[in-house]
Amino acid sequence: MSLYGHTYININSLKRWVNSLSVDEIQSVDVGGYNLEIKDETKELLELQLQGFSECINRMHEGDDWRKYEGIISHAFYNAFIRLDNSSIRMGDFYECLIEPSNLKTYKKIIKGFDYLDIGAIHMKDSAGNAVASIGEKSDLIWEVFYGYFVNENEDGSIDHVYSNHEKYLSIQLFNVEALSKEEIVARVDEILLHVSMVSVQ
Repeated sequence: MSLYGHTYININSLKRWVNSLSVDEIQSVDVGGYNLEIKDETKELLELQLQGFSECINRMHEGDDWRKYEGIISHAFYNAFIRLDNSSIRMGDFYECLIEPSNLKTYKKIIKGFDYLDIGAIHMKDSAGNAVASIGEKSDLIWEVFYGYFVNENEDGSIDHVYSNHEKYLSIQLFNVEALSKEEIVARVDEILLHVSMVSVQ
């Protein structure tokens, strides 16, 4: 679920989220570590993207995939509306933040049983069997938002990886957190990571 965790966003929560967005208060956007000042023309572009994206989202039905509308939005849009801070994103009832295992043993416990080229995952469910959280590989969505932090694009079209092994950065994903404040989400993340760290030392 980790790689595609963002595809499990509840459609109704996604509609409520996109309908709450506004460009009015946006003055600047951090894109790949560069602070982009939002001038009138950029704000107009974001407004057009938001209008088109929200119209598409509001037409969605259960079972539809919101990702088919990603072509409408830009890196500035991702960072203006989906990015929360330097390590986390939020969209609808979905939350994800980057984490780095504190030691090799913890990392190996996460990838245990998987091919050495792949990253496994820890999935957590509530008593009713509903997904609560997942720890493992970064989703395509958070990779898209923070792409500029991991990859430098050169003028000749080539790319350089900022980190020799960006896969050491895993992520924790939370589901069904629409009603939670940012502080409550952070508290839940801390609680889950504490639980995992206690298990990993056994």
